[in-house]
Amino acid sequence: MKARCSKKSRKSQLSGNGESMYNFSPGPATLPREVHERIREALRECPGRVPLLEIGHRGDEFADIAGRAEQTLRRLLEIPSRYAVLFLAGGARAQYSMVPLNLARGDRPFDCLDTGHWSRCAISEARRYGRVNLVATVGAEEALGLPPSSEWEYSDNAAYCHFVDNETLTGFELPPDCVRTAAPLVSDMTSNFLTRPFDVGRFGVIYAGAQKNAGIAGVTLVLVREDLLGDELPHAPALYRYAVQAEAGSLANTPPIFAWYTCGVMLEWIERQGGVTEMQRRAVERSQTLYRLVDESALYRGTVAQEWRSRVNVHFRLAVPELEPVFLERAEREGLLGLRGHRAVGGVRASLYNGMPTAGAHALADFMREFERTS
Repeated sequence: MKARCSKKSRKSQLSGNGESMYNFSPGPATLPREVHERIREALRECPGRVPLLEIGHRGDEFADIAGRAEQTLRRLLEIPSRYAVLFLAGGARAQYSMVPLNLARGDRPFDCLDTGHWSRCAISEARRYGRVNLVATVGAEEALGLPPSSEWEYSDNAAYCHFVDNETLTGFELPPDCVRTAAPLVSDMTSNFLTRPFDVGRFGVIYAGAQKNAGIAGVTLVLVREDLLGDELPHAPALYRYAVQAEAGSLANTPPIFAWYTCGVMLEWIERQGGVTEMQRRAVERSQTLYRLVDESALYRGTVAQEWRSRVNVHFRLAVPELEPVFLERAEREGLLGLRGHRAVGGVRASLYNGMPTAGAHALADFMREFERTS
């Protein structure tokens, strides 16, 4: 018997196709049409072969999937050979524990930047394993920003320096290379990973959940400089040791096979589009389409100082707060989905990750102009 669904749910199913529906969700995020089609093809039964959802992680078929994904990622980011590339379960949030468990060195402090919600989650977890030094703290909500870098207070002997490159809740993004210290840099790049080129060699550890720019929820990409492997805290669980995972090729336990496969498909799509340089160009075009409108509007107002504005999470409020629920309801009726801000901060948030077509940003901008004209 064929399942029936409401008109609204049928519309939502179309959002990944990039036609009339646009999914601005902060993650799991929209995937490109080609990635959807590739996955659908792979999921069809193949006579004489084990279906994708049933393949084992020890066989040749998965070894090929895993190897292609790693090599594509290495090409995209020009990852030096001295870095281990891991595909791990547990989400980026598990890394808030794994980082101090693997990088703590005696009683040396952990330098951390406080740029918002996810930074504070990482800081809270790091305090379970050692002493945290706050390098800098983000300012007032209405014009989010950090103090001048000359006022940042680094430790002389930090075990590492952790920062969240892009805060999804508020749309706060650090400019490239603004963190300068001799300590190993550790960055949570979950929401802007693969959206701009950067020098991997500057970092000790980089990690990113795949569900925003590199696939679906279930796998986290982790890059670890090999000289940081093998000196974990004695009580670190085996699966939380980077050295154990690197030695096992990320197969110390059964991995999230389908999420890993999807990540590989998405990485190949990025490479075909022109790599991270092209992803950066699109990210700038999408975000500037909205920021220009916000800056020129009497109804919409940004919440982040311009130098710290995110290219992938555009956050704004309406000058008349009572209009925000009306705005969100009408936007959803127009097929502009997932725009409600996080419950902790409210407002409107448009997430513009790699899978979002440029047409989506223009469709939202057109709707915003019409809403302002008629409100």
